[in-house]
Amino acid sequence: MKLTQYLKSHLLPAVAFTCAFSSQACAQTDKGITLSFGVMGAHPLSAEFSTTHSIGSGPISSLIIPVSFKGDLTATLKATSFLGKRIPGKDSYYKHKNVMYLLVGYRYNFNPDLESAFYLEPRVGYALIGTINKAICYEPTFGYYLNDKFDIGIWMQNTVTTEKYEKIGAIGVTVNLSFHNLLKFLNYY
Repeated sequence: MKLTQYLKSHLLPAVAFTCAFSSQACAQTDKGITLSFGVMGAHPLSAEFSTTHSIGSGPISSLIIPVSFKGDLTATLKATSFLGKRIPGKDSYYKHKNVMYLLVGYRYNFNPDLESAFYLEPRVGYALIGTINKAICYEPTFGYYLNDKFDIGIWMQNTVTTEKYEKIGAIGVTVNLSFHNLLKFLNYY
């Protein structure tokens, strides 16, 4: 898929979604800027990748900036290491596949007045696969706030690249711990 096709089919709808739900841009909420840390587990989905690799896991961190009553802009950094499967007919395994992602997104909170509520967060960004290969990636996430500090999310991501063995599609679960009012905390020191 060419970059212009990707922009038309994936990025423009994401921008339209963001604009539609942030009618009150730059509005502050009582949570302020939030820093979130978590862990995730993943399972490969794409045909080629799932034949060579199995489960993966890694850390995730997000900076969440409120822009409206129900919406937040997000910047996410995450790393996943996938285990290699056994090579058919041999006593060896495929090498681990390490992927680092830098994603931006928009988190839409379905009911921000409640501590326990659902959210939807489409993300787009860049993936560094191993040490050489790069790809554009997209990742819709659906999550639930367990309380003010913890949330759990289910995500499905895919990379857009011309190399068929570098196409990484995965589904995963994330558990996050959030620290709210980041700027207020920094002003104390």
